[in-house]
Amino acid sequence: MDGSGNFTLTVAPNSTWHVGAMWTDDQGNLWESDEVTVTVGSADVTGVDLTLKRANVAVPQQMAVTFDADKPFKVVLDDGTEIDIPAKAVTDTGKVTLYITPKARDLNRSGDAVTTDFKYALNATVAGTNRGLNGPFRSNVIIKFRYDPNRLPPGLTEDDIRPAYYSSVSGAWIAPAGYTVDKVNHVVTMQINHFTDFALTGVVQPQAAKYKTYLPIVTRNYP
Repeated sequence: MDGSGNFTLTVAPNSTWHVGAMWTDDQGNLWESDEVTVTVGSADVTGVDLTLKRANVAVPQQMAVTFDADKPFKVVLDDGTEIDIPAKAVTDTGKVTLYITPKARDLNRSGDAVTTDFKYALNATVAGTNRGLNGPFRSNVIIKFRYDPNRLPPGLTEDDIRPAYYSSVSGAWIAPAGYTVDKVNHVVTMQINHFTDFALTGVVQPQAAKYKTYLPIVTRNYP
């Protein structure tokens, strides 16, 4: 994509695609377009316009917390997300710094998995160093997500959502072996033995079109 917003995508001929775009501005506000369905034949397709609109989601700022490794620790984020780390789960002794970085809804919607609102990248280090402590842990860390059933992305219901971690190896969101969805209190709980990107995800019901493409927005002076 160039500085004027013109973009080119190389796709397979004789196929149908869902095309969309997302962008997070310097203030942490999320902007996204509606999906546009594009049917590609044997010739090039032009005139596909994407208009970014501010989403009703403000991505929080990154935060860092330091705790004693030999004591249980829990942090509650502004949106109600809880991260509960048992004593000696990450390491036996010393101090640990946990970096919590919110990110906009995932651009890579592999396997039709989409994230609700935003995701969290978790990274733990030995305090004061760059030495990572991201697992596998001695015991599972518990993460609780809170959600508003009235603000789920289009096409998702409470029956569709699940917690997941992102695997850079498979390029997909993977549901953990154990999780629960409390539809009464709107809380999703997962257990995990390592840190990576985490989010609520959902599988949109299949539609006729098979392919989806989401464009990262690289300009920094919009709107």
